[in-house]
Amino acid sequence: MFHAYYNCDEGINDDEYAYIHFQRRPLPAPAFDPFAVNGFFITPDGFFPYNREPLTHEDFARYNREHWRPREENLRTLRRGIGKRLGLIPREIGQ
Repeated sequence: MFHAYYNCDEGINDDEYAYIHFQRRPLPAPAFDPFAVNGFFITPDGFFPYNREPLTHEDFARYNREHWRPREENLRTLRRGIGKRLGLIPREIGQ
């Protein structure tokens, strides 16, 4: 498992991990056979085939929805997270 990210000083980097889990992250099943491809992206929107070619800035823009999510959605998510941590919004049972 590789975690790819953009570092302003160094450019595109990736770290290798032996294990990950998807705590509270509902993802749709892949629309492709994961065993038939060399690799795949795991994004907030699901799984996308990827052939382990060098990543580009265009890949980040295409698969990272954080850059194009509506501002209102980002603010709502941020307010809810802060409210839960401060105890202003009750946490749902099991979450």
